[in-house]
Amino acid sequence: MMEEEYRRLGWKDGDPMCPFRVSKLNVNYELCDTYPTLLLVPQGAKDDLLTAAASYRSRNRLPVITWANAQGVTLSRCSQPTSGMVNRRNTEDEDLLALINKINTCSNSFVICDCRPRANAMANKIQGKGFEGDSYAQSHLMFFDIENIHKMRHSLALLKKCCENQLDSNWYLNLNETKWVQHLSKILQCARRVAHMCNKDKYSVLVHCSDGWDRTAQVCALAELLLDPFYRTFKGFEVLIRKEWLWFGHNFLDCVYQIMCQYSWAFEFTHDLVMELMLHLNSGRFGDFFCNCQKEREDMQLWIKTPSLWRYLHRNWKQNKYRNPGYKYSQDMLKPRYYVRDLTLWDDAYCRFTSHDQDKKTLKPIDISLLPTVVREREFEISGTVV
Repeated sequence: MMEEEYRRLGWKDGDPMCPFRVSKLNVNYELCDTYPTLLLVPQGAKDDLLTAAASYRSRNRLPVITWANAQGVTLSRCSQPTSGMVNRRNTEDEDLLALINKINTCSNSFVICDCRPRANAMANKIQGKGFEGDSYAQSHLMFFDIENIHKMRHSLALLKKCCENQLDSNWYLNLNETKWVQHLSKILQCARRVAHMCNKDKYSVLVHCSDGWDRTAQVCALAELLLDPFYRTFKGFEVLIRKEWLWFGHNFLDCVYQIMCQYSWAFEFTHDLVMELMLHLNSGRFGDFFCNCQKEREDMQLWIKTPSLWRYLHRNWKQNKYRNPGYKYSQDMLKPRYYVRDLTLWDDAYCRFTSHDQDKKTLKPIDISLLPTVVREREFEISGTVV
């Protein structure tokens, strides 16, 4: 599946004119144990350059290409550089980003999207890490103020506590104090900005946070979902989750739900598929989401010891489950609203076990044909329908 996805993005095996190549330098996870075995990189990026660039990045998570269009506009991901307080440079890392930017036939500008608050990135410099300096040619560095995983987990814990006590008269105040919707807003804002730069401005973009895990995966996956209609199909959504979560490491389902609320017609599948994934993230029924990376799952031989979630989903898909009858294919980039007032609490995910929400699900929609004629006429009058 990995090679198939790289071919879809434009890689042609054995073609020296192709701007991409697939490096097998990590086939035994010796370069980076949290990256996949095959890495999509520029044609001119030799393995020794990749090795040297990896040594400059936290956890050896070097810049690699995760999406590209026909014009050579790319979306790449990595971890923070180990520049430190002295702004240490690495020429191989600079050369690698220059080669990625060279693929772009539309623009010479290159944007580095640092998902962290600038203050957090500055604090990391004290620990010998940090962010890119002015030595990267034609690049622009932007910070996006997405909080780290520790604050996200604290927010989620508060959200769960809030949803457990829905009879509280201060429920909306409690929900606001969780900051959960505010976090979603920041992630969606960043993902939409990245997608806009790739689609409208034709800039190639590199995304990272600290170690290139949660925030990086969320922003890259969501930006690709907005940019590429393939990822809004059943097959493409599976590829996206495998690529950005399982191949490279990790929660963006809530953001997907928010996008689907605004663009339900743009997805081949329904909210039920996203809910199924949400349910089994921590159910322990399937082994697909165990561990932190592909290497750990292979070491534990989970494909032998646990059933596959994807086989289960494919079986349901063949039985016409999750299919969206109102799906309309469109190549246009999605532009979801991301302000807090535009977002909503995902009741099915966070409140599905409360008695109040169980009661709501038992209510059946009213059949308007059973209403008295005068009521139906009034209903049509309000809606503007001619009786």
